[in-house]
Amino acid sequence: MAFVPGTIVVMGYDWSSGDKDNTDGRHQTFFQMLPTARQYALTPFFDQMNIADAFVQVRFTPLSKLTTSAEVHLLSANSSRDLLYSGGGAGRTKGQFGFAVTALSGSHYIGCLPQLTLSYDFQPLMNTSLFVGHLSRGSALEGSTTQHDVTYGFVELTLKYS
Repeated sequence: MAFVPGTIVVMGYDWSSGDKDNTDGRHQTFFQMLPTARQYALTPFFDQMNIADAFVQVRFTPLSKLTTSAEVHLLSANSSRDLLYSGGGAGRTKGQFGFAVTALSGSHYIGCLPQLTLSYDFQPLMNTSLFVGHLSRGSALEGSTTQHDVTYGFVELTLKYS
């Protein structure tokens, strides 16, 4: 297999604990105090709690000013008796902490999440990025409020100053 010079391939597995018994009064899910899921997966429907994320990412620069990143995440819940967590944690209004939860259907498989980012440097101090990600819902989300696959995208303009 031939790669563009400068291609970087990253493979990984991210694991965080889930609660195996949600009736014993002890919350044993890994607690992500101040989540920044954007660093790990730009489609913001899950946090790093009760999650197993097997992924591969390929980054390359086909043109001098264009960088491309393509990745695929296979997402599973560590405990099907726990929940799927998302949100920003601290900083919400009084009486709320800032995590939304989705009940799982007793299965572990959350879904497959391919993502693509194109980033173009107009000038040394100006960059724009285009991102799209699509979650193909897995069996763990059957019967949940997440009734459809999730597609998320954005365009971002970054201006730097020195």
